Amino acid sequence: MSLKVSSRITYGNASAVNIQNDTDIPEVTFTAAPHNNSKALWFCFEIIETEPEKEITTKIKITLKYLRNLSGCNNATVLKPVYQPKGQQWFRMKSGHQHVAEDGQISASWTIPYPTPSTIIAFCYPYGRQELTTMLQKSKGYWHQDYIGLSEHGRNITRISNSYGKVGGHQWGIYIVARQNAGETPGSWVLDGILNQFSRNKKNNFLIWAVPLADIDGIIKGNYGKGNTQNCIENSWGNQPTRHETVVFQSDIQEWKQRCKPYLIIDLQSPTGTDADGIYSLLPNSEDYPEIHKDAVAWANVFKQSLGNDYSAEDFRRISPSASSTLNNYVIENINCTAITLHIPYASCKKNIMQQKQYREAGKKLADSILHRNHGVAGK
Repeated sequence: MSLKVSSRITYGNASAVNIQNDTDIPEVTFTAAPHNNSKALWFCFEIIETEPEKEITTKIKITLKYLRNLSGCNNATVLKPVYQPKGQQWFRMKSGHQHVAEDGQISASWTIPYPTPSTIIAFCYPYGRQELTTMLQKSKGYWHQDYIGLSEHGRNITRISNSYGKVGGHQWGIYIVARQNAGETPGSWVLDGILNQFSRNKKNNFLIWAVPLADIDGIIKGNYGKGNTQNCIENSWGNQPTRHETVVFQSDIQEWKQRCKPYLIIDLQSPTGTDADGIYSLLPNSEDYPEIHKDAVAWANVFKQSLGNDYSAEDFRRISPSASSTLNNYVIENINCTAITLHIPYASCKKNIMQQKQYREAGKKLADSILHRNHGVAGK
C-alpha cells in the first residue's frame, strides 16, 4: 500500500504531515494549521490510497501533533474527530489516546478501519453550502435564499428567510447567526435542525432571517478563524466594524428591524475548549442591561428546559464579558432586542456523543421552545 494526504479539498486544513507506510499499521501524523489566526483547532484532509492493487492493512493510525498548542485542548480523551470513507456516511472516532514525549510535547492518536480508496478526516462534521442546499431542498420552498453582500474575498454571503415581511410590519422577528468562527460547525448543524423544524410548522407567525455561514471565506479555506480581532468576525461588531462581513450583517439586521418587531437574536458558536459538558448560554450582564438581562434569563430557562439533561450543561446560564464588540452587544445597544449566544460542544454533551442527528435534534428542541414559549406571541 502507499498513502498520500491532501488538504486541497473543501474546508481543507492540515500541516506538518508525515506518512509511515512501511509499518504493520500505517500512520498519518499531522497538525492543524493556524492560517494566520492566533488560535488553531480545525483540520480536514483526505487520505488517498495510491497503490490499491498491493496488499493493504485493515487499519490506519491517525496522530495529531502539538495538542496543547490547539485552542482549549489539554486532554486527548475528549477529542473525537470524524471520518468519512469514500461513498459512505460520516463516523465519529472514539476518544483519543494521549502520548507525552520526553520533552513534554503531547500528541493524540486514533485508529480507524481500512481499506478504502480514500477517507476524509475532520475535527468535526463539516457543514457548508452543499449541506445548506440539502436542507433547503427538504424545506420544499419554505425558505428563501438570498445574497446580502460579499465577503472580504468576494464570496457571496447567504441569508435565509421564511418571508421578507414589509417595512413597518408587525410580525415578531427572529434573527439567527451561525459560524462567525469558521470551524465551529456544530452551530450550523444545530441551525439546520432549527430551520428544518420551523419549516415543518408553517403556521408560525414569526419573521425569521438567518445567516448560516457567516465566515464563508474561512469556511471554504479551512480556517478556525478565532483569535486576532482583525481576523475574527465575532469581535468586529463595534460602531466601526473591523470586518466587511460585519458591515453586511449590521445592514441586514437593520433592514430586518424595519420589517418586524424584533423579538430574539441568537448567535450559535462553540466553546473555546473542547470538553464542555453540554450546550450553554451567554447572557448580557444585569448591571449594564437589567431589562434585557431579565428577558434573556427567561429565554435561557426555556432553552435549558427544552434541551433537557441530554444536551444542556449543568451551568447553562453564563454571563458575557462586558464592553466587547460582539453581535450581542451590538444588538442590545442598537436594536434594543434580547440577544443570546448558545455554545454547542464539538463532540459530546455529557455522556451523549454528538452525531449530525443529535445536533439536529437539539436544534428541533430549540425551535419548539421558541414556538411554544409564548403562544400569544406566536399566534398574533
